[in-house]
Amino acid sequence: MYFNDRYDAAMQLAPLLEKYKNEKGVILAVPRGGVPIGYYLAKYLDFPLDLLMTKKLGHPGNEEFAIGAVSLEGSIIEGNHGCTGTIYQGGNPAYQGAAERTVHKIHG
Repeated sequence: MYFNDRYDAAMQLAPLLEKYKNEKGVILAVPRGGVPIGYYLAKYLDFPLDLLMTKKLGHPGNEEFAIGAVSLEGSIIEGNHGCTGTIYQGGNPAYQGAAERTVHKIHG
């Protein structure tokens, strides 16, 4: 699927979620880019909207290239962008260092 913008993405995704419209649920959105999509989906499905607070884990060679995220509780969510292994379990040492620096920034 290709999208013109976040609103277009939400409008294309909404019909695919139609079967959940009468169910109980919640839309979790990741700030910044996920919030507009989450907002429209929550309205469409009549679900509450909540935010999943994370900090992007940038690739050591390009901080704008996200390889995962670190939650405020310290959990790491890995992306699947050609990075093998988990960040804390024998993954690339550069990725592990980036993860540890990000956790330190969040938690001190």
